[in-house]
Amino acid sequence: MLKSDTQGFELEVMRGARRLMAQQAVALLFVEVSHGLLRRQGSSALSLMRWLRSRGYDCTHLRITARVTPKGRFPVRFSAVQLPAQLRRRSTLGFDELAAVLQHAPPANMSGWTDLVCWPARAV
Repeated sequence: MLKSDTQGFELEVMRGARRLMAQQAVALLFVEVSHGLLRRQGSSALSLMRWLRSRGYDCTHLRITARVTPKGRFPVRFSAVQLPAQLRRRSTLGFDELAAVLQHAPPANMSGWTDLVCWPARAV
């Protein structure tokens, strides 16, 4: 198992573990995906998710969370994000759709984050 919550450096951590990932030696992966933190480090949620997929991993997301309090206001509050209605009705969510939700997470249209849970894809 590998867990990465490295404040926007998740893609660099995954690249550092590329041999383990290529061998699919990591049977279970938990990785934080934060639009704002990744962007600050010159990366993106979508590039991280695509990198994982290109290394043969399937992923799902856990609860999506976003900041509710506007920047500079206190107390800071966070809340679970409700997916838009058209996405809630579906059983799957594409990486590009998840990245868009993380980029503009309702209700305050601020950056959101989630944890991905990933595992080696198996040919069926």
